[in-house]
Amino acid sequence: MYMHYGPSPAALMWTHDLYMHEPLRLITAHFVHCDPHHFWWNLPPFLLQGWMLERYGKRAWLIGVAAGIAGVDIYLALWPGAPMVYCGLSGLLNAMLVMIVFHIWLETGYYPVILIAGADFVKITAEITNGGAIISSTSWPSVPEAHAFGFAAAVVVCAFSWPARRLARGYPATPEAGAT
Repeated sequence: MYMHYGPSPAALMWTHDLYMHEPLRLITAHFVHCDPHHFWWNLPPFLLQGWMLERYGKRAWLIGVAAGIAGVDIYLALWPGAPMVYCGLSGLLNAMLVMIVFHIWLETGYYPVILIAGADFVKITAEITNGGAIISSTSWPSVPEAHAFGFAAAVVVCAFSWPARRLARGYPATPEAGAT
């Protein structure tokens, strides 16, 4: 959308006073950006993470994107002190990263891969503590809480889908249930 509409098209951005009347903004705001730096900082990770997540099926990609959008939108709509205007992909990218780590862990059983999500959690915590992004800068202030809510939404999705995935593979829903 950035290539077509340019930076921060008001008709597509999330604004606190309009989201109830224009629900499409709950989705479009995640795909518009405030400046070229913001756009180019988000596009390559979105393409790479999208490709990695799509390896586990289009449904995995859709769930990762939906979790990120839902988590950030919940933050923007309900959290006291959330910005009145928002655009960006970063919260969604954090959700997609969690989903990728989850799928790699399910596929391989390799627990250290979870450290990738742990490093992202540490980065988000540092950003919230610092009051802004620690890696990039844009013409608008960073919203690290949106990163946290995207991350948290994906963790919730993974937590609820883990027992179902274990059952689908013929394992008990929890490790303790299989112990005799």
